[in-house]
Amino acid sequence: VFTIIDYIPGKSFEKLLTEQGKFSQKKVVKYEIQLCEVVSYLHKQKPPIIHGDIKPANIMLTPEDNICLIDFNISGVLDGKSMAATGYTPGYASPEQAASFHSAGIFQTAVPTQNSVKSKPMMKDEKTELMVEDTETELLDEDTATELLDEDAIIAYRTAIKMEDARPEFYRDYVISLVRNNEVDKAEEALKEAEEKGISSMDLLLANGELKKAKGDYEGAEKDLQQCISDIEDDYIRMRVYVICDMVYREHDGALRTSEDGNDNLEYLLKSQSLLEEARTEVGLENRLLIYERLAQTYIDLQELTVDAGYGESAVAVLQEVIDQGWGTYLTYNNIVILYQKMGQLEKAQAMLDQMLEMDAENYNTYKRMAFLEVEKQNQEENANRQYADFIQYYEKAKDLCADTPEGSQDVEMQLLDSLYNQLEEGGWLK
Repeated sequence: VFTIIDYIPGKSFEKLLTEQGKFSQKKVVKYEIQLCEVVSYLHKQKPPIIHGDIKPANIMLTPEDNICLIDFNISGVLDGKSMAATGYTPGYASPEQAASFHSAGIFQTAVPTQNSVKSKPMMKDEKTELMVEDTETELLDEDTATELLDEDAIIAYRTAIKMEDARPEFYRDYVISLVRNNEVDKAEEALKEAEEKGISSMDLLLANGELKKAKGDYEGAEKDLQQCISDIEDDYIRMRVYVICDMVYREHDGALRTSEDGNDNLEYLLKSQSLLEEARTEVGLENRLLIYERLAQTYIDLQELTVDAGYGESAVAVLQEVIDQGWGTYLTYNNIVILYQKMGQLEKAQAMLDQMLEMDAENYNTYKRMAFLEVEKQNQEENANRQYADFIQYYEKAKDLCADTPEGSQDVEMQLLDSLYNQLEEGGWLK
């Protein structure tokens, strides 16, 4: 018996970690998203496929800077709710894997990510809780504890600032974590302590901006954050300040729109646009993903409010740049399809849907989008020339796949699609 396998160019993460050590946070997030998409695809198969041995040695990084999961030697098929374990790697296997393998793939996607910022696996007998505690401490050194849940970040920073050699910027992020956990009084107390410890003027401005935003002092927050932007040197912190300042504009805009008088003024959305367009050039490429996402959303919101297709084109251009940089996900393509359809560019929407089919041929959302698009296509035809055979095919496929997903019953768009199908049927168009 011979097994033919593809040759995968590149290096394993095990080798890369040995050669170059840790990866940047942005790289880790990109690779983890890709790994989760792979595992999600495997788990959606009928029956689900469990890889069973996800570790750095089995994840290749190709020359195109994309990951490829290899070595399915001990993978298996999940029958019902369990599957016998045929093997695993200590330090990477989930706690339950030796017993059943059920959900093991989900746990295992996180451990290589941990190694990418720590460069070492968990010990054989370590518990999950220990991994979380250790990760918090390690991540502090990489300025990434703000990515933790706010309560976890608070614990991590509170521990860090008790150390004799605690870095002043820990106080900055401790204050921000308290603010985002709605502990404003404690944040103000921590900020006073930070000033006594000699926190830098830039860090003080950033923490004050976040605090003022939480208290509804949007103009004061904007002033502090704008000054912070002009003084900052660290590129990652610069990105964070731009994002927080954009949040100030967004919250101010939202507060005005929900006021008794209402608000049709685009002042703060336009400020958001100007700010993020500036950030698009001022922030280094490695830290630019969040800027792209927020700018695309701003363009989308402006298009909705102004019915100006130019904003839609700008949103597509930003999302396409995300794809070009290798950060695109299924959701990125999905958003571009919606934008193209709203702008009446149906052929371009179809081209994106074709790519989505290649990414995940069993995702009901793709067929749902194709069904909506097909209706748009037929609406452009004369009544006598309309054909809904393709619409019926896409609708039935979407319904079939949707029935197997927990989110399907809650999908409002599927309900709209059902209503549309019924209207066409009642009008005699589906005969």
